[in-house]
Amino acid sequence: MKKILHFHIPKTGGIAIQHHLIEHLGKERVSDTIVGLRLKDALVQFDYLDVVSGHFSLQQGDRLPQDRCCITVLRHPFDRFLSEYFYHKIDCADRLIDTRLHGLSLDAHLDQLSLNDRDGMAAQIAMLYPLGTSSRTILSLDEKFDAAIKAVDSFELIGLQEELEDLACMLDAKFGWEYVPLKLKNVTSQRMKVESLSPQHVQKLSALFSHELELYQYAKSRFQASRREFLSRSIALAPAEDAGRPISSGALECEPVRSESAVEFGDRSCVIEEASVVGEISGGSLAMVGEYFNILLKIKSNEPIDTLNASIAIKDERGLLVFGTDSMRLGHVHSLTQGEYVVRFNMLNRMPRGNYRVDAALMKSENHYLGCYHWQEDIASFKVHDSIVTHFEGHILMDADASLEAATSDSVCESKRYVSAGSQVRSLGRSNKPLTQFKSAITPASRIENVFPDMDICVPVRVENISREAWAASGKQSVMLTYRWLTKSGKVVVADGVRTRLPSDVLPGKAVVVPMQISVPSEPRSLRLVISLVQEAVAWFVDKNPDAARVISVELG
Repeated sequence: MKKILHFHIPKTGGIAIQHHLIEHLGKERVSDTIVGLRLKDALVQFDYLDVVSGHFSLQQGDRLPQDRCCITVLRHPFDRFLSEYFYHKIDCADRLIDTRLHGLSLDAHLDQLSLNDRDGMAAQIAMLYPLGTSSRTILSLDEKFDAAIKAVDSFELIGLQEELEDLACMLDAKFGWEYVPLKLKNVTSQRMKVESLSPQHVQKLSALFSHELELYQYAKSRFQASRREFLSRSIALAPAEDAGRPISSGALECEPVRSESAVEFGDRSCVIEEASVVGEISGGSLAMVGEYFNILLKIKSNEPIDTLNASIAIKDERGLLVFGTDSMRLGHVHSLTQGEYVVRFNMLNRMPRGNYRVDAALMKSENHYLGCYHWQEDIASFKVHDSIVTHFEGHILMDADASLEAATSDSVCESKRYVSAGSQVRSLGRSNKPLTQFKSAITPASRIENVFPDMDICVPVRVENISREAWAASGKQSVMLTYRWLTKSGKVVVADGVRTRLPSDVLPGKAVVVPMQISVPSEPRSLRLVISLVQEAVAWFVDKNPDAARVISVELG
């Protein structure tokens, strides 16, 4: 059986459809109503279930999965409005609700609504339209309506709340299930009927819901066409032949699912040039559970920027959003002159062991639809490789404490300090101090000639320590041999070459010969090879002392 995605628009009878699916498949194969989770995250997290159902969070450009039968239900806007109003006012009377719903009668509530409220009233358009557009800007209500029409066409089955029984029958026929009567659920109590609205209220609601009414009529035509097709097929085919066969919905062709390539966009008046993740103990691209780490964004402003909001998101190996924040939510807004800057996000790592990716964005406000300088996904990656603490089990580090106290006056208890026999004192490995002197003598032990593009070469290089500090060959902040490729004019071709480890620690006044690995650029031309030592997570020797490097002219044949 093809799996199902039930895109549940609130107050459209979705609970009844969900329970109908549970009756056929069993509760263990159908998700609970998922609220507020990103659609793409829900599809990954609940991929093992036959039915994923919920009120999903969408971003413009999201698409429905093609490996599931996607269904949704719409409702006449007047009927939905009344249902929502009475549901919140009566059935949710003991919860926090909008004060207008709490204090105003229906007549008073309708009277105080104006045409300025049309966008907010178009709830079904708001739920659907992100599936029908790839725009990265704020859309008008007309544009959202057009996108919502496209979104309706991307569903395999469209239902109507007042025709739920027929939709249930269509589902039974499509999947070859035995007919089961639909049972209505979550029915709003003490609500009035649409027929009881006064002509003045109907006129006002017609103006407020003009776009919603058009969308509803379009969805209704889709539903009626599908229902007729089911009826005609039931006449032409025996049930056994039709069971489980996919149907044609009469809709426009759905846009194919795009490959999961990293998204990048923005006006680039301010750009992210580089991103990195550095554990304060573990170093580059590594962090432990319980360790503070930094996400660093190297950015360049190409013009003065009045308002900058820097944002990050961390995703796990499956692409699920683990954590996201931005500088405005953290209480900071920035203005910049033209130049280069570093944005630093510092946080305690509570993520479990695994591999993670980072998205980053530079925006003009809290909402990237209102303006985006640069948005780039999968800009960096890192690994959570160990745990810095040993006092918990499971995946997530929590700040837990435990206590016991007497509950009655005649109860007596005593607490003593206890040290677990399983606790360990662990060292953090060899941690080397940052160097203060960057002095070296580098001499290639052979000529670098007969070099061609895209070659990988190995050059013996003699490296002498002419400073008064030892170079550590292992551990945190070790010293390695590396290189840069520059043009003759000094333009960087390769900024960060392959690392070659030193064979051992190098004490002051000592030298070692290192078989240095070098990858040659792909285009034939005249270049300069800059050979330098680097202390990882501290500095390149050549950046601190140009005399510490060896520069060689190389002709790529």
